[in-house]
Amino acid sequence: IDAACAVWEETRAEGLTVLLRKRQWLATTPLEVRLLTALKTGRRNLLVELGPDAIEPAVRACADADPEIAAQARTFLSELQPAAQIEAFCDWLVHNEDSGLRKLAVEKTYAPRDPSKRALFYFLTGQTERFEALDFDRSLLRAHYEVADDDLRLAIAARVRASGRPELAAVIQGARERRTLS
Repeated sequence: IDAACAVWEETRAEGLTVLLRKRQWLATTPLEVRLLTALKTGRRNLLVELGPDAIEPAVRACADADPEIAAQARTFLSELQPAAQIEAFCDWLVHNEDSGLRKLAVEKTYAPRDPSKRALFYFLTGQTERFEALDFDRSLLRAHYEVADDDLRLAIAARVRASGRPELAAVIQGARERRTLS
């Protein structure tokens, strides 16, 4: 079954698709093929058992050429229940730009449990009121900016510029000054 599912994933052959559905085949490995076969056979509920590791392949599946798989992947991401999967999805969104998936996360009120990560998530997803309520003095955002890699710094800086709020620019400027002094 795993071999047949791997060939199906590579070729998307019509005959294998029919067999996959008829027999309800589900690959055991690799993870990406397991996820795709679960989506194609309409068994999204099985993806919960994969834990947070299912998030990145599910995000990639949202852009699958098969519209059925892409729709099932979006539905899976919109129905996340385990906290670990929600955390992994939010973390992915912090480090990757996808406006459609960010909108989905905001609509579903997904957010990391840790207040510091939640502040950054709210900021990057444009949830201004929630961000302001949580990080009124911008100390959490400043702390993230100071330790962030270059890509995350650029994302934070872009969001600051897009906000048009000069008081947020102090977060970036202050971090640059501290780095220069050290």
